[in-house]
Amino acid sequence: KITFIAKQTEPDQAFGCFRNEITRDLFFLGFDDVILAMEWGLQKRVRKSDGFDVHACLDWLRSMRQIEFPSDVALRTALQKARSVYEARQAVKDPWDQLDLDWDAFHPDARFLLDDPGDWSNTDDFSPHGNDTGADIFAEWADYDRVEISEAARIFGIPPYEDDQPDYLWKTWVELHLALAFGHIKMSGTCPSEIAEATRDVLAQEFALNKKRRD
Repeated sequence: KITFIAKQTEPDQAFGCFRNEITRDLFFLGFDDVILAMEWGLQKRVRKSDGFDVHACLDWLRSMRQIEFPSDVALRTALQKARSVYEARQAVKDPWDQLDLDWDAFHPDARFLLDDPGDWSNTDDFSPHGNDTGADIFAEWADYDRVEISEAARIFGIPPYEDDQPDYLWKTWVELHLALAFGHIKMSGTCPSEIAEATRDVLAQEFALNKKRRD
């Protein structure tokens, strides 16, 4: 894992890199950030004994950066195709094997309580710890293990959600609840009742909002 302060993109631009309407400008700004992060992180951490050629990896990334797309639509089409190829490769693998987790790090009951591989993914944005909020919270679990939701929000750096706040804060508020609830189950085999009840309430609101958007 490489923690790196983006030098090319602002937070709202970085968020835009994940939208369906991604543009070439945003994509390559994000690409440049990835190259800078890997150049900084890999050269500091990879040793010769690891048998990994950092320079070859970075040269390959830079060569991919030179690919030109005639339009934003062409870029989106290429990204969708790449995603489809990746998903097809993943589909033939056992979903549990794809996780590559050290089960000794979790409570022995957690694997049976959370019996859907999707609950354990660290890459799926819809997984409790696969999105940025959930991943950050679970990576620093010692800071969140024994705190209430309001204190967890303070630690994470967001205010408790109110109706007049932007939509992205609501999204983060939902993700924070899920990260806490599932984090407790994974690490202790149970979830405190206050967090469980609050998470159910937040999910009920989210389902109602989604229904309203569809209607």
